[in-house]
Amino acid sequence: VDFRPRLDAGYDLAVEATDAREYPAPTSRAGFSQKALRVDYDELFFSAEARAWRATKLVDAESVTPRWATLVVEGRRQYGDDDAGSVGGPLALRARYPRDAVEAAVAACDEAADRYINWMTNPAEASWMRTRLIFARDSQVRQAV
Repeated sequence: VDFRPRLDAGYDLAVEATDAREYPAPTSRAGFSQKALRVDYDELFFSAEARAWRATKLVDAESVTPRWATLVVEGRRQYGDDDAGSVGGPLALRARYPRDAVEAAVAACDEAADRYINWMTNPAEASWMRTRLIFARDSQVRQAV
């Protein structure tokens, strides 16, 4: 299950795996922009409720690091850094369920689809510039994955 951030918010899966989820203080323009995006995304998509939902999906399953979540997007950079950021976000989920837990695996996929459809049918407003940046990054992510 993959809920990719649409822009490079500087998510670090190692930081996201900790309870505190404390990122270092930003020291550059890019760092401040990424922090602002993380705040926006945490409010809109990656809320405490969404993170708790993800955690419940791993209770009866083996967590596996999603290979695609650590891929780095190549091409045009959003902030002028070395790359355009990694593909994965805080809700990246790859789990192996036991063979007798097919219903739990199906329920996880159904709930993920419902969450995504809700986001798409109730979208937040985005500026023209942000929409253009999202389109450019989506194109790069498609090539990386």
